[in-house]
Amino acid sequence: LNAKEIDVCAAGSGRYLLDEFSFRLMKFGFRVNDASNSVNLSYIANRMDTTHCLVLVSYFGQNEQIGRAIRFARKHHTPILLITSQLNGPAARLSDCVLTVPLVESCDDKISTFASAVAEKALLDLLLAKLFQANYEKNCAFVHEDAARLKERRASTFAAALNSAEDKL
Repeated sequence: LNAKEIDVCAAGSGRYLLDEFSFRLMKFGFRVNDASNSVNLSYIANRMDTTHCLVLVSYFGQNEQIGRAIRFARKHHTPILLITSQLNGPAARLSDCVLTVPLVESCDDKISTFASAVAEKALLDLLLAKLFQANYEKNCAFVHEDAARLKERRASTFAAALNSAEDKL
């Protein structure tokens, strides 16, 4: 709730969920940094500090990228929020807050990855709702101002595009 910047990192299909989560956070005015690849993580790691919060999504919590992100966050005293199925795993033990999803995946039952993704998305949605609710008036004002700005910009940009196309005809 107090972070000035939110660093996000995910493994596997969790990356897609974090992309949406990050986009929605940015729509509310949050500064979000994607550390899901090694180049971005190297850059973000040098900026991590106590004003950041690292949000990780990893079903097993044993991905190399997740491990590197945790190591950098710990080094710079950045709080870590982990969404995982492994409450007692090494990633969970090194995290400040752990939100768990049911341990339902198996190699034999392919629907299980769908179930874990739904659970991870639900936790991210709850987290987003909590962040929005914490500064409700400010966030509502930002959303309304942003929508008005986008409406004006889209209308003028669309009209300009049409005029330019007509000129070329």
